Amino acid sequence: TVIPDGALEVSRDGANTQLVISSYDDSNSYYPYLILRKADGTEADPDLVHDNDILGVIQFKGSDNDADDVFLSGAEIIAKVNGTPTDGQMPCDLEFYTNNGGTGPDLSMIIKEDGKVGIGEELPNAILHVTRAANTNADALILMVAI
Repeated sequence: TVIPDGALEVSRDGANTQLVISSYDDSNSYYPYLILRKADGTEADPDLVHDNDILGVIQFKGSDNDADDVFLSGAEIIAKVNGTPTDGQMPCDLEFYTNNGGTGPDLSMIIKEDGKVGIGEELPNAILHVTRAANTNADALILMVAI
């Protein structure tokens, strides 16, 4: 693109746009990677990240044809430090945001650093903690078993 929105932008009119990372090997030794890295400090002198630092974000955006902000976030996945990192340890939550028709996404699901999963619940206190919004007639949880 002529005027990129970032350090690297791949743009194409009238066709699917793909960014492909390929690896070829007959064993499980080699495979493609996508790595998002974050450090405090500088590239020459990286430093320890801190509690609540965001390690990376994947955003899914769509155009609403508004001249001010053409692309609105429909969904996001955020990796966020949860606790104090130390040598060999990086406590991290994985947050999933979805947009129910507003101007931005809201937290829908979280996987905490201790493995607990919250759906509609930011602070799960069990392996799976499901909370439904007040004043809704939606079921909080349905379990189905196929026989």
